[in-house]
Amino acid sequence: MNGGYFDSIALTLYFVLSVLVPISLYSAGLLFGERKPSKEKNMSFECGQVPVGKAHLRVTVHYYPYALIYGTFTAFAILMLISAPGLANLELETMKFGFIGLPFIMTLVLAMVLIAASLALKRARLWGS
Repeated sequence: MNGGYFDSIALTLYFVLSVLVPISLYSAGLLFGERKPSKEKNMSFECGQVPVGKAHLRVTVHYYPYALIYGTFTAFAILMLISAPGLANLELETMKFGFIGLPFIMTLVLAMVLIAASLALKRARLWGS
């Protein structure tokens, strides 16, 4: 068989199975699972103690901007680690045309990351954290 044809069949089979398997497992759990609702089962759980007060408390988001910045720079680091070998080859190929490929691409991606981080810090200052 042709490699491209086999690859498209394998990819289609992967997508079909990735949709059908979770749906079938969830359906089997609903079909064969035992359900006996009771007051004790529907109570909120507090480490084995009898619940006191409201079950759902308001959670503040003081650390959201820091998580946003961490996620942004983590994505940047992963992108750079994965694309570094390819960008090194790009540098060698594009140097003959007078275009500085690697520094330009790195600067462009870093600028996008810094813009996202500055927006996150601006949002953090608005929240007062």
